[in-house]
Amino acid sequence: IQSIIVLSAAIFLASHPRAYRGSLLRLLPKPQRKQVKTLLDRSATSISGWMLGTLFSMSITASLVLVCLLLLGVPAPIALALLAGLSQIVPVIGPVVSACLGIILAATVSFEVAGIVALSYLVISQLEANVITPTILREAVKIPPAMILFSILIMGTLFGSLGVVLAIPAFLIVSDSIEVARASVKVSKTKIGNE
Repeated sequence: IQSIIVLSAAIFLASHPRAYRGSLLRLLPKPQRKQVKTLLDRSATSISGWMLGTLFSMSITASLVLVCLLLLGVPAPIALALLAGLSQIVPVIGPVVSACLGIILAATVSFEVAGIVALSYLVISQLEANVITPTILREAVKIPPAMILFSILIMGTLFGSLGVVLAIPAFLIVSDSIEVARASVKVSKTKIGNE
């Protein structure tokens, strides 16, 4: 439920960022507004890239599951494929629940098909987690796959399933904050050097 609330809040924030950004900036002292505006703009761009990359990864997962289920004649392949794609937003638990439902429906065809479906879900899940998503996100938000995995591991350890969902956006915001702070220090040093 927490993941759904966070996802809903993220969608609201992403759909009308200017309204929220303007409100936040008005709360700050004028000298800090420019730097915070820069940070918010960079973070919005980064998080948009992450969201698009995540949607693309979910689409690939759903497509792969759909092809497997169609080839094996499993009932309700479109619904199961959509569930497989959408379940990627809830790490570990989502894909397991999705796979269990697919395996149960595959068992109505035969136990052999259920075994093949189980193997298919496992392979697709591993591809998604270790190849597809890190590769897409490396291109979408310019984060090396190892940093993605480390941030997920750390946030997951600290905050559980919700931490895993928020790991990449949190990493992006921290990374953008460091870059904006670094740029601000460079500007300050340049001003001091010119005086």
